Amino acid sequence: SGVTRLVPGDTPAWSRDGSRIAYFWGGDDGHPEGIYVINPDGSQERFVVSASDYPGGGVTWGPGDREIAYRGDDGIYAIAADGSTTPRKLIGDALALPRPAGWDPNAYDPGWVGQPVWSPDGNQIVFLRGDPYSFDWGGVSNWYVIGADGSNPRLLGAYWSCKMPPPGGGTVPCPVNGLAWSPPGASLAVASDGVLGIVPASFDPDSGVVDVTYQVQVPGGIGDPQWSPDGSAIVFDAYAGPPGSRILVLSLDSHVVKQLIPEVTNPVLPAYSDRRPVWRR
Repeated sequence: SGVTRLVPGDTPAWSRDGSRIAYFWGGDDGHPEGIYVINPDGSQERFVVSASDYPGGGVTWGPGDREIAYRGDDGIYAIAADGSTTPRKLIGDALALPRPAGWDPNAYDPGWVGQPVWSPDGNQIVFLRGDPYSFDWGGVSNWYVIGADGSNPRLLGAYWSCKMPPPGGGTVPCPVNGLAWSPPGASLAVASDGVLGIVPASFDPDSGVVDVTYQVQVPGGIGDPQWSPDGSAIVFDAYAGPPGSRILVLSLDSHVVKQLIPEVTNPVLPAYSDRRPVWRR
């Protein structure tokens, strides 16, 4: 099957019932910058709310597709999917977040919060805290979970434990570039530079390093993992230089990684030609 272009946009997210797609658009064509919702056939595009995309942008649907959580200008917010409610802030001040064990409080800079992902049961949202001085995913490290109402923020991990391929080998702490819940909600897919892994969604974060239950090495910077609805595969993007990012899929049955579509060179942003894939529910 071919690729169908719907509209200009980024960070797409299928609604849980598969009937709508939420996404971010930067307003380059005169449209307001913010979150939009559209039907899968490209009809009925609707502006929902003003929002920022980068760094840490992302859109995620809540239970019953009634709300969307997203990164706003100064934190993570939720709003009715039709834009009819006032946005409610879930987390804003990164200084209020629990800090990793052993970190120097005098050297700690809270950075930004973003890339929210709602849990399958609708009760929790995971998100990232990023390096304030880095506008690429290499500066992302800490990951957190909060209640869907913004309560009880908890540190899940500062890094996860990656096993490096030869010749170096060994296990090293890896920053997290992206997160995705498994359909049952028991595990998280975590993306890093050259490594895609699976970690438990519930664990003791005292050490700040999370043990991985499965991982695969893929050349390039990996981001935006998305678990298939049936739990059998994870789709993600990876950039390892020109001509652009690749959309890959990992089968969790065979442990084989395949490329879904050829790279398409973007003359303006070659590093971001194909990225942020998402499964239809």
